[in-house]
Amino acid sequence: MKAQKTSLAQLVSIESNRSQFREDRLKIDREALNLQVDQFVWNKELEERKLRLEEDRKEMDERKLLLEERHMDLKEKQVENEFKLKQQELEQKERILKLELELKYKNNQ
Repeated sequence: MKAQKTSLAQLVSIESNRSQFREDRLKIDREALNLQVDQFVWNKELEERKLRLEEDRKEMDERKLLLEERHMDLKEKQVENEFKLKQQELEQKERILKLELELKYKNNQ
């Protein structure tokens, strides 16, 4: 009888240990699953940030190109305006010289 109680106690103890082991195993599995979910969410957020960053980078590149084009246009207009100014200055000098010659000619007559 005592041997049966000891055997029964051992079986109960073994079953209790199995149950505890299963609970511990389930707890570890749940924690691992939660970590996987957290990692998935973090990776998803990271990818979203990368996409936003890439979109921002593309937008900045487009703006940079537009600014460079505008700068080139302004430089081109500046060169054109400088050329026109030089041309007008030359024309003005020619007119002044012509008038001076006319005045000199009139004064000599």
